[in-house]
Amino acid sequence: MPIEINTPIPLSTDLDLVFGVNGDPFYKMADDEILDVEHLQKFQNKQSQLNPHYTKNWDAYKSKYDILSLPKKPSYKPDERLVANFARYIVDSFTGYFAGIPVNIMSADKAVASFLGFFEGYNNLDEWVSELTKICSVFGRAYVMLYVDHDANVAGAILKPTEAYMIYDEGINPRPRYFVHYYKDVNNVLRGSFSDEYGVTYFSQEGSYKIESETIPHGFNGVPAVEFVANSERISLIDPILNLNDGFNKALSEKGNDVDAFSDAYLVIKGPQVDEEDSKFIRTTRIINLFDDDEGDTSAMDAKFLAKPSADATQENYLNRLEKLIFKLSMVVDITDTTFGTSSGIALKMKLKPMSDLAMTMERKFKAALSQMFKLIFSNPVTEMQADDWVYLQYEFTRNIPIEEEDGSNET
Repeated sequence: MPIEINTPIPLSTDLDLVFGVNGDPFYKMADDEILDVEHLQKFQNKQSQLNPHYTKNWDAYKSKYDILSLPKKPSYKPDERLVANFARYIVDSFTGYFAGIPVNIMSADKAVASFLGFFEGYNNLDEWVSELTKICSVFGRAYVMLYVDHDANVAGAILKPTEAYMIYDEGINPRPRYFVHYYKDVNNVLRGSFSDEYGVTYFSQEGSYKIESETIPHGFNGVPAVEFVANSERISLIDPILNLNDGFNKALSEKGNDVDAFSDAYLVIKGPQVDEEDSKFIRTTRIINLFDDDEGDTSAMDAKFLAKPSADATQENYLNRLEKLIFKLSMVVDITDTTFGTSSGIALKMKLKPMSDLAMTMERKFKAALSQMFKLIFSNPVTEMQADDWVYLQYEFTRNIPIEEEDGSNET
């Protein structure tokens, strides 16, 4: 029988302590607790509080910025809404730099190497690494959920932190206890599953949370999911620069408004009175002919456009400063910089060093996650691998940068 909770459960203060207070990036549970419907609802409630942050990051990647949703200005005022999507440029540039060249996974054992070749081709592992890099760059973390498919082969799904989360134990080196995946079905009903080291349990939520199945064994020796992270703090590439990008969009839009205002500047005719027909004639022919008065006095006559003071230099300096800060704080190089293409040797390496340091941190995290992933994969009997074969795997990441023909140098 499904188990139901008919009343909302508020977040307790003791549970708040394990939900990221003091910078802790983990969801945790005590070792003597199990993930029942009460705990599940509490974790889902907390996850819903994080989703707005994740949604803002994803919207930025898709060019949906705050400038597009601001209140409209009066109809008589220019109202440009310009978006310069640095976030996407930074994410895609780093993804190409880090994962543009496929990771090379090697084993000296012929049987293991043969299985790796099959697994990489069957699951398109190169695409996995590229997509995981992009998601980590946008959100700071990503997940691979493993399962055995209908053809009795190990497969996986790449999930964003808006679709899943991991729950860890309270150890000094936290280990996964549960993995929760959730989604809305075609009827807008929340459904999902949570996995422990033994099996998978399915749930749904229509007003109350319900356990929809008995625990189904999954065949892996551990929680069948792996968290990939950009860094220990789970900070994305675009978290430090989103407010700068918003400021750039606002300044750029106001500059566009100034251009529109200049194009629609008012014509001031001083002296003679211009009737409606004359106004139409001036607009059509772009000719103004001012006549003197009966006494031949033309000193009081004048015609000119009314223009507001220009702040073009200030605006340009402000936009340039924001652009430099965006690339500096993201630590991703601007390859469109005119000086970048003329750099070579040591100069080029120094320009790439911040992004190289960033990539080195992610590489270490990815190697650890890939080791954990293959440990789980090799533990499943359908692979016919030895459980400890994952220990001897080697991972080679190669940075995707131009090679100088003179010395053939590249960065690994």
